[in-house]
Amino acid sequence: MRGSAARIRRACAAIAEPRGQLARDAALDGVIERLRDHLGLSGRQLGGEVAPAIARRACERLHDEMAAEIGADDLAAASGAANRFELARAFRAAYGASPHAYLVRIRLTEARRLLAEGESPAAVAADCGFADQSHLGRWFRRAFAITPGAYRAACTGVPDERAA
Repeated sequence: MRGSAARIRRACAAIAEPRGQLARDAALDGVIERLRDHLGLSGRQLGGEVAPAIARRACERLHDEMAAEIGADDLAAASGAANRFELARAFRAAYGASPHAYLVRIRLTEARRLLAEGESPAAVAADCGFADQSHLGRWFRRAFAITPGAYRAACTGVPDERAA
């Protein structure tokens, strides 16, 4: 069961940290998928136009409710998937990422836009669905190698209040 320990550690970290429901669900799903693979079980495969339609509806919901706290089960139900595992497979096939990873990208894209318009990092974090400003900062630095405040200052000339 190589790789299982890492997935279990990620799931434990996701549960312990103040992350969104979709992040926790994705981490737990990774453990379950690994166990399914180890046991030789396979998930139901969707054919035809069903999987792309499920993925498209889930994507639309993520865009429409970017800042909302949404779980994998709710997203699966809203998209017409039988369960969150079916949703995850359909979404990954259509978009090359998990619903959670896609949601983070949507949030970061919007955060970058708002920061470039001069919004404060704290307001951007709240508007984009991050738990708090430090949560935004961690994701922003990981994605863009710059802090939200430094990005805002570079785009607008408005310095970060904390740095002043």
